[in-house]
Amino acid sequence: MKELFEDTISFEKLDDIPRSKMQKDRSFKKIMEAAEPGRLGKKQVRQFPWVKGPLLTAAAFFVAAVYFYSQFSIPDQDSTFAELKELPIADVITAETDSEYSYITNGVNIELNESSYAENPFMKAMIRSMLHESAPTNYTPAEKPSYDALIRFKGGDTLQLKLWNVNEVIYFREESSKEFFKAPEKLSRSIFKTLKKEGFSWRKAG
Repeated sequence: MKELFEDTISFEKLDDIPRSKMQKDRSFKKIMEAAEPGRLGKKQVRQFPWVKGPLLTAAAFFVAAVYFYSQFSIPDQDSTFAELKELPIADVITAETDSEYSYITNGVNIELNESSYAENPFMKAMIRSMLHESAPTNYTPAEKPSYDALIRFKGGDTLQLKLWNVNEVIYFREESSKEFFKAPEKLSRSIFKTLKKEGFSWRKAG
């Protein structure tokens, strides 16, 4: 029983590893599936007839904990963009930038050079369309990025984007990714127009 208690405590501590709510939910489902006693198989049980009761439960928790740690001690490699773009948007925060290696200082307290569109359903709808309608591209802008965009989704997840304005067309990528996406030209112009109307004129890259 002591081993079971220690394994359970170690398992719970792994929940402190930073990751999104969506990743936590997905990992919990995988762990519960891995911990089902039926998944050990009859052949394995026959090989170890002395493994019964609490020892079997402790072993299941240990295997699940090891799997959990191996999956989330490093950043999730699945596409965050592909998953999050399906969620409803709660807020869009933009800020000017001229570097590929920095990002919005925070997404909680809006700084003087940042703009929030939490109360602008039209802007949120356009950003959602941008996420859905943009296509991967092999083109990599040679210019510096123009803006950072922090997209907050209902439920607490966030998406961090770097954006380029290349001839009035939006090119963007995740802050932690190298894959670029190109937004439709008409949609790009509409987003630029809305930003200018709100008093934040996007400057062209370069």
